[in-house]
Amino acid sequence: MPPVGGVTEDEVVANVRAGAIRLPVEIAPGAPEPLQAVALKALEARPQDRYQSARDMALDLARFLDGRPVTARPSRYASVLTARIRPHLEQVEDWLRLKLIHPTRPAGSTRRTAPSSGETMTGSARAGCCRTRRSPCTSARSC
Repeated sequence: MPPVGGVTEDEVVANVRAGAIRLPVEIAPGAPEPLQAVALKALEARPQDRYQSARDMALDLARFLDGRPVTARPSRYASVLTARIRPHLEQVEDWLRLKLIHPTRPAGSTRRTAPSSGETMTGSARAGCCRTRRSPCTSARSC
């Protein structure tokens, strides 16, 4: 199964341009994460985000085969992470707007921030858990 869907060449090219590339683990569920990272880096849409040479990719593959960490950090990881944390950041912004939490600001900062790891939120800030958005949070961590 190819990493990009499409019946015709035009469909494949359109899917590549749209960034509709399947994750290697979707094609081969047992694909190790480091190998997936290498493949995704090789398939990056922007040339500057890909391996700069075949030798660079070969070195990363050799690292993988030797059981060492690979250097590949595909941009797809950052976009997936951003999509996953966005709802949490939006919830914190709502708490700030509603004054349910009162964060400290770093010196010289004008942007409001969430509490640091040493601070705790007020009881009312914990009223809606980020996982359920309904029941009180029982997590040991601040959600």
